[in-house]
Amino acid sequence: MSVVDPRLLAALQRQWQSRDAALGRGARRVGWKLGMGRRERIGEHIAVGHLTTATVVDLAGLCDAMSDCDGELHVDAELCVEFGSDLDPRADATAVCAAVWQCWPALELVDLAPRVGEPESIVAGNVFHRAVAFGQMTIPLFCAENVTVSINGREQDQAQWPEDVAERIVCAAGILSAMNERFRAGDRVITGAIVQVPMAAGDVVRADFGEHATLDCRTSA
Repeated sequence: MSVVDPRLLAALQRQWQSRDAALGRGARRVGWKLGMGRRERIGEHIAVGHLTTATVVDLAGLCDAMSDCDGELHVDAELCVEFGSDLDPRADATAVCAAVWQCWPALELVDLAPRVGEPESIVAGNVFHRAVAFGQMTIPLFCAENVTVSINGREQDQAQWPEDVAERIVCAAGILSAMNERFRAGDRVITGAIVQVPMAAGDVVRADFGEHATLDCRTSA
């Protein structure tokens, strides 16, 4: 396991304070999010954020969450994995796949507005996260199809189903271990944007996860 950059650990400690405050107000643990972009990387590490019931909503609630944000809002179509057993921090990709119970489609609302002190401030602020909604139908962990996002009936972008989800989780497990945390049975983990597009009030968002699931969201004007 590689040594985790102390700057990342310090940023996560600040993030954990916000998580613990939410739990103290009655929120419940849901799991984690992975940040795979360049802006949130500290050194060579991917970023890790947390999920609690404070920001897990249904699709209608995802739209409502926009009213609380005034930054650069985007919607991410993501693959969510749910663990059926605790994951050993030393697990390899094969063990990760064995620990995954099922997978779900997800839409995450993120605010990509610039922040002072990036990338540490991005990690400390929970990696752009504002809200997340999960679909009701399970989907495969691996698939040869594309994920497509349309806004107001027009296709905006598409990308291939991610092939390296297990490897991402292996990296994240090492980071969590350095923070005396781990992936637990029942944790849901959104594994990074497959497709990310800007959204605005009044938009109708549709995310097609190949032929396996479709998520629709209409924002308030």
